[in-house]
Amino acid sequence: MGLSPTNLEWESFSQSPDGAALVLKVPESFSFDALAADLDSLGFGRPDEDDDTWTGGPDVLARSRAT
Repeated sequence: MGLSPTNLEWESFSQSPDGAALVLKVPESFSFDALAADLDSLGFGRPDEDDDTWTGGPDVLARSRAT
């Protein structure tokens, strides 16, 4: 299952001069393993800890829009 405004319970977006964050409340059936595989394939940097933040810059975002 992909992510869509139609299947999220809520979302929150925050930004600052140093970066941005999007927090989503996903359905119980959502696969975080599949999401991690997608983020890896796009070139996002995997966090050191499971509860840490994935990283990526303008080059990763440009690549993700093209797929």
